Amino acid sequence: MSNLTAPSLLACFLAATSSLAGCSGASVDPTVTPPGSSDAGSTTDAADAGSTTGDADAAPVATGTYFPPAEGAGAWATVDPTAAGWDANALAAVKDWIGTTGGTSFLVLADGKILTEGYWGADANTLRDIASAQKSVVSLLVGIAIANRAFGPDDTVSSLVGAGWTNDTPANESAITVRQLLTMTSGLDDSLMRVAAPGSTWRYNTNAYHCLEGVLEAKTGKTMQELTRSALFDRIGAGASVWTTRPLQKDGKGQPIHALEMTARDMGRVGLLVQAGGGWNGATIVPQAYLTVALDTSQALNPSYGLLWWLNGKASYLLPGGQGATGPLIPSAPMDLVAALGALDQKIYVARSGKLVVIRQGKAASQGTQALSDFDDQLWKRLLAAKKAP
Repeated sequence: MSNLTAPSLLACFLAATSSLAGCSGASVDPTVTPPGSSDAGSTTDAADAGSTTGDADAAPVATGTYFPPAEGAGAWATVDPTAAGWDANALAAVKDWIGTTGGTSFLVLADGKILTEGYWGADANTLRDIASAQKSVVSLLVGIAIANRAFGPDDTVSSLVGAGWTNDTPANESAITVRQLLTMTSGLDDSLMRVAAPGSTWRYNTNAYHCLEGVLEAKTGKTMQELTRSALFDRIGAGASVWTTRPLQKDGKGQPIHALEMTARDMGRVGLLVQAGGGWNGATIVPQAYLTVALDTSQALNPSYGLLWWLNGKASYLLPGGQGATGPLIPSAPMDLVAALGALDQKIYVARSGKLVVIRQGKAASQGTQALSDFDDQLWKRLLAAKKAP
């Protein structure tokens, strides 16, 4: 086991001048054989998922969390809504409403088990581009790579991939760090030219984010498909989800933007992994110390943004395009909710205190930005209204 405790790992990451790549002992092997599964799945009793104490290699999971078997290895357990404290008719009405919003897939997990699931013109095997929700998946891959000392959060991107990764001068691009790509504070515009000093402004930038994928491939020696499979998807039993390209969408260097196509259930596995503090069936997949940082405010410019994850319950927020407001991102949702938000309302919501994971795929449900739309608040109003008072 690592001799680096979770608090030490967290301190390493938070230190403005530190590189986790230089922290001794912080290692999580992404090639470990995926944990075995049975048709019934499993439950694990362990330390509370919110704890940041103990060994960094320990797998912190919520007490009693159920982990489904790998795709194709058995049935995913379900839970009766009434027995779980929900109004079954009201929950069914929420599912029906999703279908009227252009939804193709809807999945709600209660502590890992399927509470409700619905499909419209799709099924459990249907793959869909999850749009910018992929950013949050890549954040998990970055956390794994950092823990394996592939690079550190404060390494400059130029030191990892060489000069020329932007369209600006080598001097300007050499100041940008991995952390600034994770926090949307690179100072680059969509054409990958410097418009502000790194760290001085928050600007949602898919083209700049896309450069993180180049860092991962360069420093792990694997393609995004190979890395995502070995480090993440195979270890949590995800099925056919795959990286493809969007030939009609180019990044700032003229290269096709990658698309991550996932099933609703595979998105649910990612959400469950986050709910469980990075552990899965007794194994550490993503270090809890990294998730602690990733799922909290990452900079003072946009309190509702972590490391490529959206955060509810903060005092204010900024959205893609620069729109902002005071108050929480999704007022009707639990304040500790974190989310992967994609265009056209592709969603992974994780309500940690309620042990809920909610997935939505489909066409755009309402007008909105690349991330948030009116749909988010409407969904959580309806969903929580279907939950009976304890």
